[in-house]
Amino acid sequence: ILSDACFHCHGPDSAKRQAGLRLDQEEAAKANRNGHRAIVAGESARSELVRRITSADPDEVMPPRDPNRSLTAAQIDTLKR
Repeated sequence: ILSDACFHCHGPDSAKRQAGLRLDQEEAAKANRNGHRAIVAGESARSELVRRITSADPDEVMPPRDPNRSLTAAQIDTLKR
């Protein structure tokens, strides 16, 4: 799911990486970034990734609304678990 929807902007290509966030490396994805962690293992409610993928705010929702990268409800549920 992450490789299809997120790695384009948050993956290994430093030239395309947005916000300095790297999700393709566990340590980077779980790192404390200004009081937030993209992924908090076992505590999805504290994960910034979960907050962003479930946001109704078009300025915050991730991935940005794009028919090629939008997440399904099933994918969001999987990421929450």
